[in-house]
Amino acid sequence: MLRVRGSRLVNKIGYILHNTPIAQIVSDPMSEQFPIDLSKLKPLKLDPKVEKLTPEQLADLKHNIQLCRDAIVFFTALAGAKGLSGHTGGAYDTVPEVCILRAFIEAGAPIVPIFFDEAGHRVATQYLLSVLEGHMPAEKLLHYRQAHHHLPGHPERGFTPGVKFSSGRLGHVWAMANGVAMANPGKKCDRPWFRRFSNGRRQCRGSPIVRR
Repeated sequence: MLRVRGSRLVNKIGYILHNTPIAQIVSDPMSEQFPIDLSKLKPLKLDPKVEKLTPEQLADLKHNIQLCRDAIVFFTALAGAKGLSGHTGGAYDTVPEVCILRAFIEAGAPIVPIFFDEAGHRVATQYLLSVLEGHMPAEKLLHYRQAHHHLPGHPERGFTPGVKFSSGRLGHVWAMANGVAMANPGKKCDRPWFRRFSNGRRQCRGSPIVRR
């Protein structure tokens, strides 16, 4: 089992947010400097056909997971200190899967490079990916869920730089699957695409719409 512990940086962030007046955080969010250096993300390529990682690959994967989780903890906690929080724990939980899929794609695996997610509230993942892919600066994350900064609580394609799909409340996986199929009529699927599920999909299994 892959285990990644909370880092000292996360503990320090928690201390700062707990002991700093909210007014100061809102008016001067770290002087518009993102405190986590995302350039330290290590390049990683993984072959999905190889069942076991080398010690170096495992170390790099753990490093990337921790770095991404630190970033998500920071900017979602900052939003919470401003009174703008949402239930963003899902973004933290699914970082390992995202890092592994990115490594597959980097290695040339024929995967559609879009991280579809029917649970729109896990949007922190999409915003972090947007930064890692160079679509917007890391400092933009300091305004997560803040009005007029184009970082809403659910992803909206065409509204936020780098976001490749839209997703509202839970249960949107069916619309995504149908949309991909409709966009490629009569084509053989030569590249798999992945989407992350949620309890919303499971809860709607018995509905007439799903059965159709």
